[in-house]
Amino acid sequence: MLLFLRDIPADTTPEDVKNFIARAIDARWYLPLRETGHVREARVLHMQDPKSTRVRHHALAEVLPDRVGALAILKLNGGKLAGTLVEVRRWYRRSPDGERRRAGRPHALRPERRRRDRRRQIRIDQQRS
Repeated sequence: MLLFLRDIPADTTPEDVKNFIARAIDARWYLPLRETGHVREARVLHMQDPKSTRVRHHALAEVLPDRVGALAILKLNGGKLAGTLVEVRRWYRRSPDGERRRAGRPHALRPERRRRDRRRQIRIDQQRS
């Protein structure tokens, strides 16, 4: 399961994100027969809006298995990362054209109702762990 951490501090590294999530899924708090999880990968995203030149910092982390990821969301949402309140939610992958409702249909079968792309054009820089 991919977790999205919104509005993290600017100086956060992927290792900081991994440690933040690892505290919530620490195996010592589980019963012996419950499954434990781990953070497979973490990325820090620096998104810049070209119109306002404002840079926002977010993170993506992959937690396996999905049940442990869902538990991590419940524990971490509203928690503090380096003194900043962080919103944690599930990240949903979309099709390349951004349409989430008809992700399985080929382009020829999709009616194009938009005249232009509805998303803002932003620049994204990533740091991988």
